[in-house]
Amino acid sequence: MNNEKQFPNLSNMRDRIIECVKCAFCKADCVISKELLWESASPRGKMLLLRGLLDGFGTLTEKTIKSLYNCTFCGECVKDCLAGISLEDVFLAIRKDLFNLSQENKLSESAIIHKVDMLCQRLQENYNPLGNLPEERTIWELGQDIKLPRTAEIVYFVGCMPAYYRKSARTTSQILKALNANFTTLGSSERCCGSLSFFLGDEKTTKELAHYNITRIKESGAKKVVTSCPGCFSMLKREYPKILGKKSEFEVMHISELLIEFLEKDQLHCKSELNLSVMYHDPCELTHFDIYEQPRRILKEIPGIKLLENSENATPTCCGGGGGLMSLDVNLSTKIAKRRLETALDLGAEALITCCPACIAAFTSAAMEYNMPIKIIDLLDLVLQSLENKIEN
Repeated sequence: MNNEKQFPNLSNMRDRIIECVKCAFCKADCVISKELLWESASPRGKMLLLRGLLDGFGTLTEKTIKSLYNCTFCGECVKDCLAGISLEDVFLAIRKDLFNLSQENKLSESAIIHKVDMLCQRLQENYNPLGNLPEERTIWELGQDIKLPRTAEIVYFVGCMPAYYRKSARTTSQILKALNANFTTLGSSERCCGSLSFFLGDEKTTKELAHYNITRIKESGAKKVVTSCPGCFSMLKREYPKILGKKSEFEVMHISELLIEFLEKDQLHCKSELNLSVMYHDPCELTHFDIYEQPRRILKEIPGIKLLENSENATPTCCGGGGGLMSLDVNLSTKIAKRRLETALDLGAEALITCCPACIAAFTSAAMEYNMPIKIIDLLDLVLQSLENKIEN
């Protein structure tokens, strides 16, 4: 029995699925495979499951559905694939089909699908996946000396986690102010970038969020959009043009790239000595844009910072929080994060540094769960502490 009508998005990927040579190279750097050790959890195993679904000799059991959502979309399997298959596109396709089936009430007994529906419903109702009210999005501004213009050269797109967990948003804003950047934010008009709905297969919600945010950014007159969240960065820079079918009218930058611009203009002066041995963790969605050296260069500008590297850093390892995994299976996400923290401790690092709110959440959860003696610090916090004429948090 052929199931292509039931899985239209996946059926468009049939050629790519058939091209899989089952070599298992994709398992080498897969954090899910390393943690679970199941064949069905590996990228190769998922490809076999998907071939079975299309050809009618596989069924959508809860175990199958769980395997298909056990993916962080770190992209390492794509780099390792001998056949050159865009595995991420294949895995996104089945998630779109699963989401559509859930909307037709055909997967109502699945616990995983129930979580997916709940997260996407939050996005549809409150414009964020955290369950917070939209009007709470600008609470981070309270107590801050912020008088931002309506239009500016730069829009700081805050993102959900920085906005609602507040510290990251405040730190980024303080750094931009200290550097005299001509910036503003979308304030209460900002909505989620749609990264989570994108990875969970909800195309309609993702497109609505993309169209709305792009419209608000255009109204700001910005030439640059800066994010402190790699997920927002990836959506705005790569996915929005695809989703909306047109090129962006503004440049999209991660904050680390903007800081390098200020550094090269001799406008970023890190003076205060911090005296800390650290390992830097590369957020997956920054590595997809070859943003490796910028954060490290910033770290090296901070007096007293000792940056520790090892061979494993040459192959970035996911924190376990991407692709919606932290929302769907926090236990698995935390176990993956623990492995990365163990690497930092083995190096002798006092702190793990990164520049991604999701990575920080995953690592903080792991450090607390397993009582690991290491600090988890946002790169931007170090920059703010070390800036000339330091601003207090």
